[in-house]
Amino acid sequence: MWKHLREPVNGLTHYFAAIAAVAGLAALVIISRDDVLKQLSLIVYGVSLILLLMASASYHLIKGAPPRIQFLRKLDHTAIYFLIAGTYTPICYNVLTGFWRWGLLTIIWAMALAGSGFKIAFIKTPRLLSAAPYIVMGWLGVMGGGEMFRLFPAGAIALLLAGGLFFTVGAVIYVTKKMNFVPGVFGFHEVWHLFVIAGCLCHFLVMLLYVAPYPRAP
Repeated sequence: MWKHLREPVNGLTHYFAAIAAVAGLAALVIISRDDVLKQLSLIVYGVSLILLLMASASYHLIKGAPPRIQFLRKLDHTAIYFLIAGTYTPICYNVLTGFWRWGLLTIIWAMALAGSGFKIAFIKTPRLLSAAPYIVMGWLGVMGGGEMFRLFPAGAIALLLAGGLFFTVGAVIYVTKKMNFVPGVFGFHEVWHLFVIAGCLCHFLVMLLYVAPYPRAP
């Protein structure tokens, strides 16, 4: 079976993570059933997470002609932008207030759309240039750190920061090609994918434990 898959470890780890994400989204929908608007914001997050994981799994598993691989690569890379914006959505809408609710949300989604357009037009960019916008978007919320620290409990902040660090360290490994244990089987790219799953898990726990169960900020 393995010989029929392009990058088995990369693809299968994200494929099984996507299955778990479907169950996770169902849990978020059930927990937030008493607040339709909160529920919708969590659906945006859950769908963006599933899209990212399935796009990544498809790109890394499916073999085909160069045009097909190129299309799947664009889908994979643009889905990262939508996951970042999707993760911000329930946090901004349900937790933050004032400018940080709508201002930060607008900025993040505008960056996601612009970044996606850039990726579609210029998919073959250097690794550093490719990863940098994701990191900038991911940490942009630090600008509203005072508001987040004021409204979020310490546990939520710890999980948010841990998730951000997993993504950032993973991106550094991806760009520098460090931790290349068994090239072509389990190298820096596979390590990066595991860091992505760890970061996604941290942020999912924020949604499950701190966003979905509590009343929306006025």
